[in-house]
Amino acid sequence: MKRLLLIAALLMMTALPVASHPSVEASNASSELAGMHGRVWVTNKTLNTVTVYDASSGTVEAVIPVGSTPIGVIIPKGTGKAYVSNEGSNTVSVIDVASLVIIKTIPMQAGPHHMMASRDGRFLYVGEYNQNTVGVIDTSTDTA
Repeated sequence: MKRLLLIAALLMMTALPVASHPSVEASNASSELAGMHGRVWVTNKTLNTVTVYDASSGTVEAVIPVGSTPIGVIIPKGTGKAYVSNEGSNTVSVIDVASLVIIKTIPMQAGPHHMMASRDGRFLYVGEYNQNTVGVIDTSTDTA
C-alpha cells in the first residue's frame, strides 16, 4: 500500500513543471513513506528529463536532462549505472547513479523504447520500436 501511494504521488508530480515539483513530504503522504529507502526514477517525456526522488522523504535529488522523449529507466544489477531510453533522439543515456551525472550517450536504431537487463547485468536489451528489432548494449563498455 505504501508503494502504491508513493507511485501515485510521483505520477501526479510529473505533470507539474520541474521548478514546481513539490516533495511528497509536502503532501499528506509523508507518514506513509516511513521505512522506505532508495530512489525512485521518473521520466518526463515532455520535458526530456529524468527526476530522481529520495524514496524515504519524497524530495527531489536531481532533475537530469536526457535525450528527446525519454520512455524508460533501468538500473542493471552490479553496474552502478541507470540507462534511459530516449525514443525521440534514438539514443540511450547512461547515468552514474552515485553522482547523478550523464556519463555517456549511446546511439541506437530508431525508437529505443522498453529495456530489460540480463540476470547478471552484463547486457541490456532495448526494444527498438520503429525498427521491430532488439538492440543489445554491453554494460561493461556501454556500446551497442
